[in-house]
Amino acid sequence: MDRDERIARILERGRQLKRMQRDVALEKARRSLLGYTLHVVPNYIPSSVHRVICDKLDMVLEGLIRRLLILMPPRHGKALREDEEVQTPRGWTKIGDLSPGDHVFGPDGLPTKVVAVRRFENRPCYRVVSDDGASLVVDENHDWTVRLCRKRARWSVRSTKYLADRTSPRRPLIPTYAPVHMTEADLPIDPYVLGVWLGDGRSSGGTITIDPTDQWHVRKRFHAAGQQTTDHSISTNFGVPGLQAKLGLLGLLDNKHVPGPYLVASIKQRQALLQGLIDTDGYVAQDGQVEFCNTNRQLAVAVRELVHSLGTKASWVEGRATLDGRDCGPKYRVMFYMAGAASLPRKASRCRDGVKHPGRFLSFEKVENANTVCIQVYREDGLFLAGRGYMVTHNSTLASQAFPAYVLGKRPETKIMATAYSEGLASDQAREVRRNLKSLEHAQLFGHTIVRRSRDGLKDDETIDQARHFTTSAGGSYYCDGLRGTLTGKGYHIGVLDDPYKNREEADSATIRKRTQSAYDSAFLNRGQPRPCGMQPAIVMILTPWHHDGLQNYVIRKGKDSGLPWEVIDMPAILDREPCAGDTRQQGEALCPERIPLSELQMLRASMDPREWAALYQTRPVVEGGELFPMNAWKRFDWGDLR
Repeated sequence: MDRDERIARILERGRQLKRMQRDVALEKARRSLLGYTLHVVPNYIPSSVHRVICDKLDMVLEGLIRRLLILMPPRHGKALREDEEVQTPRGWTKIGDLSPGDHVFGPDGLPTKVVAVRRFENRPCYRVVSDDGASLVVDENHDWTVRLCRKRARWSVRSTKYLADRTSPRRPLIPTYAPVHMTEADLPIDPYVLGVWLGDGRSSGGTITIDPTDQWHVRKRFHAAGQQTTDHSISTNFGVPGLQAKLGLLGLLDNKHVPGPYLVASIKQRQALLQGLIDTDGYVAQDGQVEFCNTNRQLAVAVRELVHSLGTKASWVEGRATLDGRDCGPKYRVMFYMAGAASLPRKASRCRDGVKHPGRFLSFEKVENANTVCIQVYREDGLFLAGRGYMVTHNSTLASQAFPAYVLGKRPETKIMATAYSEGLASDQAREVRRNLKSLEHAQLFGHTIVRRSRDGLKDDETIDQARHFTTSAGGSYYCDGLRGTLTGKGYHIGVLDDPYKNREEADSATIRKRTQSAYDSAFLNRGQPRPCGMQPAIVMILTPWHHDGLQNYVIRKGKDSGLPWEVIDMPAILDREPCAGDTRQQGEALCPERIPLSELQMLRASMDPREWAALYQTRPVVEGGELFPMNAWKRFDWGDLR
């Protein structure tokens, strides 16, 4: 055997060993939820808590547990420099000016209440800049959910300092977020009409100048909005009676800009405003990229903010405007991908959502130490939108997102029905489950699970990729909706109920609690069906126990009465009771000290209302006034009876 042949054999043995190691790793990943999660999220670092949850969920899949209730504290708040801006239902404000009781927006686009505010002095900070120009100055301990842009990288949670210290030239990617939900505003000018005027209207009056081939569509939109139009002697112009007076009242004549109320209007109103701007002053390329170009910086900045508020990243480019070789001053280009950004048929047909990199790439720059502010909100993940660029950290959960994908991979004949307190959160969960199912890592373990996505339950303004219902090659399915949504007629083998109450206000309402219990009984509990393998249906519930008489106590009582008790994972932030199975802590120890040290939890407890702390972090709700038990739990005795 010559030298080359020996080398070839050695190399072949090495390749065989690598294949064997890979096969062993893949088989290990197929056997358990924890193994699956570590495979599809390579940078995931599980704590002992997550191992307990994964073990219990594996038992649900194998039919060993039919009722599993998970009570966990939320994720920790995020610290920003005190002068950074956050969006509220009333408009923009500095995070340093927020107080408990104020509202900000979560990554699902819905308002969420601030329950605690903590302040830190002289903290190390970094400026975080996304590839579309949005920036924030954050504390070095601020966490981000990122994809580290490697070949097999999946989403993982990393601190700002960790990301800034990386030597890799590849920038981390953060996910997108949902459009911000605002209430419908009473606007003096229809938003589409205003958008058209801002794009192609005469600055000093109410006349619109637009190509005759586009006039029919634009004027039809005006008429549908209740705004009359008049013909003009010049074919490219048409008049808008009464518009000039309204423009004057808004201070827009010879001063084109987007008034503040239009930027905090409802999603539908903001979409209409954007469509008016793009129909007139926008360009849509063949690949679907939308561009708004203008020499009015104030207007271009407003368009970028408008696009960001609708859940889409927008690139910003500054240049010089020229005409016949003459320099005409600066110009500003806002570029983005968004289905429905235009309504003119010739432009709308090209618009599409971005598919290459729907998230944002981040870069980091060390800045001077600064005072930072950390807020805690009424969300299980503790996250909120921050900055004019609406930057967000976002992370999936084991039970509501990784578990369904694992089940549909290992048992593709399974029907899963998932619920949440809102359609927005349900859509987020479905998107994460679908992303896992379509990933290369999932395909390595179980092949391609999804065969089609159904239009069942799909709204008119949703694309197929946004559908909350899809099926598998073996007849299984995944359906996700709000608990009080359209679950009627759907069945499941495994049901997952994630936080039926949006916040304390809902949980404190006896009417909503009763309605939620009724929806659980009629639209959820009774929809369970025996699995094809013969196992009985199972339910997994994850919630924050806001109220002492909330759904958690209702289902526990119901389970005892029916002879089908619930397995409860109850892990408070600081152990103050007999630990549940799998919790190896001693009294007074923190749940995940490597992520949230005991000292930080103690400071957080001191800054919060005791009632909020008990419900959010200790999983033990108290009634208003501070009692640990409801008043009807107490009885009166005479002293003589006790002798």
